[in-house]
Amino acid sequence: MTPISPRSVSVPTSVALLAALVLLALSGPAPAANLSVHPIPAANAKPGQMIAGPHGWLWFTEPGVEHEVGVFDPHTGGFARIALPAVSEATEDEGTVRLAQAANGYVWVLDNGGQELYRIDAAGNAAHVKPYGNRGLDGDSSYDDALSMPDQIVPAAGGGVWTLFSHHNPSLPGNDYNGATIVRDDGSPQLMTAAAYEDPHPGVLAPDGALWIADHQNVTRVGPDGAVARYPTGLNALYAVSAIVIGPDGNPWFSAYETGSWFTSDDDGVIGHLVGGQVALTATNAKASPKSLVVGPDGALWWAEALIAPNAGDPRGAIGRLDPATGAVQEGALGNYRPSALAFADDGTLWFADPDANAIGGVAVDGALFPVPSPPPVPSPAPVPAPAPAPTPKKPSTHPSVASTRLRVSKHRVAVSVACPKAAKSTCQGTLRLRTAAKVKLKGHNRKAIATVSSTGHYKVKPGHKATVRLTLSKTGKAVVRHGRTTKVTVELIPKGAKKPVATKKVALRG
Repeated sequence: MTPISPRSVSVPTSVALLAALVLLALSGPAPAANLSVHPIPAANAKPGQMIAGPHGWLWFTEPGVEHEVGVFDPHTGGFARIALPAVSEATEDEGTVRLAQAANGYVWVLDNGGQELYRIDAAGNAAHVKPYGNRGLDGDSSYDDALSMPDQIVPAAGGGVWTLFSHHNPSLPGNDYNGATIVRDDGSPQLMTAAAYEDPHPGVLAPDGALWIADHQNVTRVGPDGAVARYPTGLNALYAVSAIVIGPDGNPWFSAYETGSWFTSDDDGVIGHLVGGQVALTATNAKASPKSLVVGPDGALWWAEALIAPNAGDPRGAIGRLDPATGAVQEGALGNYRPSALAFADDGTLWFADPDANAIGGVAVDGALFPVPSPPPVPSPAPVPAPAPAPTPKKPSTHPSVASTRLRVSKHRVAVSVACPKAAKSTCQGTLRLRTAAKVKLKGHNRKAIATVSSTGHYKVKPGHKATVRLTLSKTGKAVVRHGRTTKVTVELIPKGAKKPVATKKVALRG
């Protein structure tokens, strides 16, 4: 078979750019690092995931383009496109979302938000795989129900891919709630485990043929025989595990960060790994949200960071590195670039994908990327401070407060505990409001839309007491707060006659 040729697409001119790349916690200017940025020919491709694939090329998803996978040759700077066979779909195509290269060289692709599964050979020939219903490599949609499409694909030992589900459709064989199924090269599925974990993505194949997945607040191993073992990460319910790899020590390593909302950015990133049956965590930059974790040619862990809403003067994106031997963390800012994915080419060069810039960028891994900090100056003797004035006693609060630390949905109702302080002059009463927002696929919408949970109730509590207020979720709220998922919500207390809340608290809501 003749390999596809990136020369079939005109090669854009590389633009040499300078960006300030600094060592974590280092202040002051740093030597400039060299970037080589290549705009993607497909407009609005919005690259999301990138892997090193056949022929030494970088393959990337294109969520903004229908039925297409992008290919980039890091040696020439050329691009090519691989067209996926169009199928009859119930929804508008949402573009490719996941890639995985199997052990036998095939590249597997999830398209249309995960509803379609494709297999691509080394020559660039794509076949539509339909593991359920009419099995084989032809037909309509891969998955008969949009709620049963997989969230993740991971290479399987000997060929094929694991498909990881976090949905439920009992009418499909081998596709149960939060199940893991192997789809072989001929499109036939093999159920490995079902209902054994809560949120099965991302994942990675270990050398022994086992599958390691991020499982909500756990790292979970699914053995070749389907046996499941879970290891708690120690992270709270607001954290999301973004990537997982097998490190140079043979153990699973993962990146995670606390997810944001409309009002806050992702932050508090950590890199964790499993050793001796226990999870050890290493903190990164407090503002960072590490994504796309990969093992570099140097044996270190590398990741991409993208700030959702950077403050003035903050970098919009960065590249991080952790030395597993010493635990040292380094971070290099990329200026206005916001990488979503990283990959090392076969010659050891480092590349990132930026969906906002619609480009693939190369970073020179040299002394300018993570410069050695200069010795700190010798400090001058500090003046003797004057005695601090005695602190002014704080007046006791007279405002009500949210006493609940966690919320749980029961029969579409949520119970919130409200406390009235003893110092209150009269009964605390007013309106209680619970709100959040999430991007979900709602009935009647082809694409995912922003849906808001907004439930309102009333509280009336005597001074020095607590009371429980029960709220009923709206129809939209039921769609956002799904069973088995944790959502960050904001609870507001608005006293009677007031226009603004006097108490606001963010808590985790368990569906």
